Amino acid sequence: MISIRAVTMIAAGWVCCLLCVQQHAAHAGVITATNAQFANVDGGILAKRPVTFLGSEPGFALGAIADVNITIEFAKADGTNPNPPYPTTFDPFFNEINFELISPNGTSVMLIPVNTFPGAPATNAFNGLVYDGTITLDDEAAQTVNIQAMLAGMPNSGAFRPVNPLSAFDGLNALGTWQLWIGDEVGDDTLRFRSYTLTITTVPEPTSWACWGLAMGALVLLRQPHR
Repeated sequence: MISIRAVTMIAAGWVCCLLCVQQHAAHAGVITATNAQFANVDGGILAKRPVTFLGSEPGFALGAIADVNITIEFAKADGTNPNPPYPTTFDPFFNEINFELISPNGTSVMLIPVNTFPGAPATNAFNGLVYDGTITLDDEAAQTVNIQAMLAGMPNSGAFRPVNPLSAFDGLNALGTWQLWIGDEVGDDTLRFRSYTLTITTVPEPTSWACWGLAMGALVLLRQPHR
């Protein structure tokens, strides 16, 4: 027969397991933050756009980072007017675009450095090029951000790997203020920044794994022969 002590351990293990499943669903997962403050960026002057995680967001858990993705919406065209229609007299120099993400502890990743994208054709043979779209930077994407750009002569919308990996943030804590630095090196063909969304996947709380261990131990106890 199974002793009362063994029954108690088995019951406690599985109750703990069920509670931890609920806890895992409620406290570990994905957190997001968006900054949609518009910026006209030109002439080598950086725009800085913050987002802040307070630690109370659903899915924050202990804040340990397992993965980071970022989605950036912007336009790049001739002239300086903030809204379309944009001038098409000359092609913009897409190679001036640069984006850098900085974590609360100061770790920085240059996502898209200067000269990632191609410059305007020297003869302006393709007058009227305008980029207006959204790029998601994700370490798990199939291609690096500049591959399709070089083929098209300008940035492409879609999901791409950044030039430098976002995995530099893995293991850090998401708590605090993050900064996206937006740059465009030369004047008269402004980068029109619209918004970005930072998406962070957090690591499950360690107690979840402890509970699973207790539950599995109870199962082993149940399967042992008893006198």
